Amino acid sequence: MYVMVKVLDPDKGVSCVFRQPRAMSHCRLAHGYDLRFTIALGAHDLDENGWVYDFGKLAPLRERIKETFDHKWIVGMDDPHGNEITKLAELGIVSLSILERTGCEFFAAWCAAEAADVLSSTGDLGRVRVLSATCSENGANHATFRVPYNDMESGNAWQY
Repeated sequence: MYVMVKVLDPDKGVSCVFRQPRAMSHCRLAHGYDLRFTIALGAHDLDENGWVYDFGKLAPLRERIKETFDHKWIVGMDDPHGNEITKLAELGIVSLSILERTGCEFFAAWCAAEAADVLSSTGDLGRVRVLSATCSENGANHATFRVPYNDMESGNAWQY
């Protein structure tokens, strides 16, 4: 299998704030990062250009990441104070994105699902498969979501 890796916005991440409401550490408090995302795609055969996938076709994924994370407070649906944080958005104090959960592990899974959707929209899902996605908080902390093998073979999106 051929594999390509794309680091989305390698020079600057997307600035956001989130928290882990059930953490027993300082991670329960709102804190910010410049998140960086990396996607790995694989194919058994190269396209007519000799590529796994055209790097430029990942621009919609970069846009989805910016729309969801850049200068946003990310709130998990499971946050017991989600309503209070939503009030801050209603007052125009913060820009909010509500996701199922927060944290690099979930953000990596979200990115993998979004990448599969982009591949599907270009008609490339099937020949090209999402192998993994990584979300980095900083130089020391990263989380990777690897797409299970059976999902890669079917070309279907997965539940996360």
